[in-house]
Amino acid sequence: MNSKNIISMRKPLTSYKAVLFDVDGTLYMQNRLRPVLAARLAKYYLLHPLRLKELLILIKYRSVRESWTRILAALPYGSQASASMETLQYRYTADCLNTSPDRVKETVFYWMHRYPLPFLPKYQDKRLIDILCYLQKQSLFIAAYSDYPPQDKLKMLHIAPDFIFSSSDPDINCMKPNPDAVYAILKRLDLTSEDVLMIGDRYSKDGLAAKNTGMDFIILGKSMPQRNALYSLIFPGHITP
Repeated sequence: MNSKNIISMRKPLTSYKAVLFDVDGTLYMQNRLRPVLAARLAKYYLLHPLRLKELLILIKYRSVRESWTRILAALPYGSQASASMETLQYRYTADCLNTSPDRVKETVFYWMHRYPLPFLPKYQDKRLIDILCYLQKQSLFIAAYSDYPPQDKLKMLHIAPDFIFSSSDPDINCMKPNPDAVYAILKRLDLTSEDVLMIGDRYSKDGLAAKNTGMDFIILGKSMPQRNALYSLIFPGHITP
């Protein structure tokens, strides 16, 4: 379902009061970046076989994040109530691999949040970033919403949203497509779902998060030709970012 653009818009782009956009895979082409990072990971751990367990940590942690709704439902209530979502995910991953939550956190921070940063500009969707900055100048709010902490990535891509939301924020504390997160964001924006357009790259996450709360959305294709065709459609010739 993510092979091409998916659009659910009831009005022109500039008629919304805010755009809520995803970061990973939306502001940059994640499908092009991932093979580069995977090759570097493989090379590093071939040269450091004693640290191979860190690679298993990354694989397991990503799997836990993708399946978190199901995993959370099976956890004892006490575990759910006593810690943040992020802490629970580190702890769950650590328990599965017989390691410490601190080691999981350190490994994830380095390889998933810090190491990719210098690569992002090469794979950015510059046209989308220009469009978002244009809308911001037209007095629309632009707000980042990511399942991962996005601040450093946004700085690397030279975009400064009016608001930044993460699934690990205390008043959100849940992952896409949970509608509770979107309702919390709308409350902080002081807007209704009809006022906001969601832009993302995954229907199963961004699309459903929007749809489940009555919000319009655009799910961008995986290739730049697909995206450019969409941008030409939603930005008529007389509007230039």
